Amino acid sequence: MLDLQLIDRLGDLCGVASGYLDWDGTPVDIDSQNKIPLLAAMGFDLASNETLSKAIADTELGQWQAALAPVVVVHQGSTFTFELRCLQNKRPSSVDLTITLENGDKVLHCADLTAAAQHDAVTIGGKEFVALEVTVPEYLPLGYHSMAVKAKGISSDAGLIVVPEVCYEPEAMKQGKKIWGTGIQLYTVRSGRNWGMGDLTDLGALAAGMGEQGADFVGLNPVHALYPSNPLHCSPYSPSTRLFDNVLYIDPEQVAEYADCPAAQAIVDSHKGLLDELRTSDLVSYDQVAPLKMRVLETLFVQFEQRHLGKSSERDKAFAAFCQSRGERLDQFALFDALFEHFRKTDINSWGWRCWPQAYQQPDSKEVKAFAKKHQARITFFKYLQWQMDEQLHAAQQKAKDAGMMVGLYRDLAVGVDSNGADVWADRNLFVLEASTGAPPDGLGPMGQDWGLPPFNPVVLKQERYQPFVE
Repeated sequence: MLDLQLIDRLGDLCGVASGYLDWDGTPVDIDSQNKIPLLAAMGFDLASNETLSKAIADTELGQWQAALAPVVVVHQGSTFTFELRCLQNKRPSSVDLTITLENGDKVLHCADLTAAAQHDAVTIGGKEFVALEVTVPEYLPLGYHSMAVKAKGISSDAGLIVVPEVCYEPEAMKQGKKIWGTGIQLYTVRSGRNWGMGDLTDLGALAAGMGEQGADFVGLNPVHALYPSNPLHCSPYSPSTRLFDNVLYIDPEQVAEYADCPAAQAIVDSHKGLLDELRTSDLVSYDQVAPLKMRVLETLFVQFEQRHLGKSSERDKAFAAFCQSRGERLDQFALFDALFEHFRKTDINSWGWRCWPQAYQQPDSKEVKAFAKKHQARITFFKYLQWQMDEQLHAAQQKAKDAGMMVGLYRDLAVGVDSNGADVWADRNLFVLEASTGAPPDGLGPMGQDWGLPPFNPVVLKQERYQPFVE
């Protein structure tokens, strides 16, 4: 039988909570037994107390051998302190600190450690480590910064996140102004012009109309990217990624290329009967909306490709700027969508990366790189779609602000991502694939909830300086 005190110790080291406040504020302790399957899913060997003790020792040693934690979080206005770990017999008398702010500016400080408080101490493998509390008397702006320390025998760096005490509020709300608005599921919005599901033109019109009535916000369901090649996977709460958006919300007729693209217009004209049926249907027919919308968007992309791509026009420059701003994340996501589409065409039951040949399940494999080189045009198409989503979302927000809304659009963030999607494919170690997010029992769900989405691995998330969550 496993020693539950050891289980609790490993859980504490790995960021597993020991309790929480339930829905009515009552403290709830987490049963140590319930931590065992979670820690096993995180990859720890819990076959015996010996292997458990080794996992604790290895984890502790790894943490103590690092002079700094991977990331330090501090509230703005609070005294900035951080923990510096070192061997007791090599304790430095001072340490040089360089903070690089988000804007590139640098803050330099030399901390005297002769009187630094000893926050903790531990002996591992016959070596005594100490943790010193270092105080920095510097005002730091909000933001995602970095820090580096240097001393005799020590050189280390970490992320530094300066956060506000409370979430953002518009100034008027801080002064007591009350605001109102509504929440919508965008796909359910009906109009006489959409293609059978609400789109971003509908959103802009709705926001403008509500703004004229005095509303200050429109809350959206998650509009994260799903799977254009598998439109029946339609839950906004089970996205492929939370970094990009669901391109089925694009209004093709508002894409700049549409006004001067007879081929796209002809496709729309030839499907007027179908569009009328889709608009009046009681349910959203994703399996009919998606193919038609994608066909028109493909036609618009061809025109963009012929007239603008690589030709230094204003449209080309705007697209290039968007791609550069989104960087490698966009490259990888567009590659995933191209791969998903490719394998979906050969097998209708291919519902995610785990269905693909083994060589394509690793984003850095030579086979994936060869695919990317061969299908560059298709990858660029999926980038183009994200660009159009971005443009139309900004246009909808501008309509909301022009109508006088204080906030405009606010977006819901899905609690996680589908285990078969782009985010997990891109960084599998970041997720605990054998676990599932959910909610404990509450007044609405007395049995608790299981959402079927893999949680972040708290150890890896911290090692990555919370950057996947930040993004």
